[in-house]
Amino acid sequence: MKNLLCKYYDKATLALSLLCFVIQFFVGQEKKNPVTAVTRSSQFEISNTGDALLISPRKETDLLPGHFLYHRSGESTTWEKAEVVGIKIPRRSNVEITQANGQIIAGTSISEFVIPKYWKSSSESLSLRKNRDTIFIPTKKISSIKCMQGLMLSPEDAILDWDDKELSFYQRSGKIPIAPGLSKVRWLAPKWEQNSTGYDLFTPPIIYIHQGKLTSRLPEKEAPSEMQEDFGLIFHHTTKSVYPLRLVSWAGKIPYFEDLTYTDTAIGGYSRNPLEVGKIYKKNNSIKPGQPSYIECDENDEDRLVTIEHFVVQQHKNSKTGGLRLVGRALVKDFTIGGEPFEINSLMSEVYAGELRFDFEFSLPKLANQQFNFTSKDVGKEFTFYGRQYRVSMINKESSELIITKQDPRVLENVSKTFKF
Repeated sequence: MKNLLCKYYDKATLALSLLCFVIQFFVGQEKKNPVTAVTRSSQFEISNTGDALLISPRKETDLLPGHFLYHRSGESTTWEKAEVVGIKIPRRSNVEITQANGQIIAGTSISEFVIPKYWKSSSESLSLRKNRDTIFIPTKKISSIKCMQGLMLSPEDAILDWDDKELSFYQRSGKIPIAPGLSKVRWLAPKWEQNSTGYDLFTPPIIYIHQGKLTSRLPEKEAPSEMQEDFGLIFHHTTKSVYPLRLVSWAGKIPYFEDLTYTDTAIGGYSRNPLEVGKIYKKNNSIKPGQPSYIECDENDEDRLVTIEHFVVQQHKNSKTGGLRLVGRALVKDFTIGGEPFEINSLMSEVYAGELRFDFEFSLPKLANQQFNFTSKDVGKEFTFYGRQYRVSMINKESSELIITKQDPRVLENVSKTFKF
């Protein structure tokens, strides 16, 4: 036995080496040829939003809710379709929007935004950053949007196995077959032998002449469309609002302010209010003659208005006469305006604190015009004009734009309009 092993040792070693080489070769070949499912799934990413399945193509698409996503599995030549019920636009995405009027707007999305299935009746607006400007585009005015989209599918389509799917993002029209291996629609040659008319072989046709052309049927009369009412607003101008407090005197370290919005009948002039440094004040809604129109409140009070952060009395030299006089200077913070604190001193007859006033006019045919106004802190404020309700939806001081939304009880959809100031 020992002699036999010695005799065939070299041959056995060679055969074993060849066997190992063949095994490694086929294993290597298998690793070099990945399955087609990996290639197909590389078209998109899949995630679950909770309510719907989200498919994110790895390229820009221009689908909208109501469009279809076509898919097929394996070597199948039959394409199935899944309806897109929503579009998710990621934050800071490059977006190109075509509006219903044909205008094209390109920019970067400021925040994540979802276009729902019934976006045509939505009152939401998509905000884009273009250079240094912020643009608000009402969703209902979008006719096309191109970007890196997330396609939201219904729960019925979410149960499908999407890991082994090939996708087509092109929309089909009618019953047009898609050739195997193509993601785009291919028009096939018509079958001329089929009778595509509405007549049998010996049926005498009835021919009409419409607008100088022969036709086998008369066109249907278009239903008269209702005339859309004008928006009904005229924008006149913007002015700086006068701040309601004016510093008139002081007692020690306590400044006294006149409230220009309230006349005290007990003194025959504006209400005088001692506002101590560091305390927070709000309007006195149950005021009586002789009482201050501002009362102290807690810092968590929803109606808090103002606080005095600092007060000092200094000598001021008159540049014309050279005389000296005492001047009170207060550093005021208004919680309704926001921003940095501002100064009110006893030399100021009027104070402007960054608040704007907008003057508008209601104007509709056969109705008496009516003027109204609001300030830059009145976002959400509503006005009514002969059953029409107008709401201040947005005021943007940086872009000098404001949006007003109109609700007419006779019309299903709300209408918004942007005004520049």
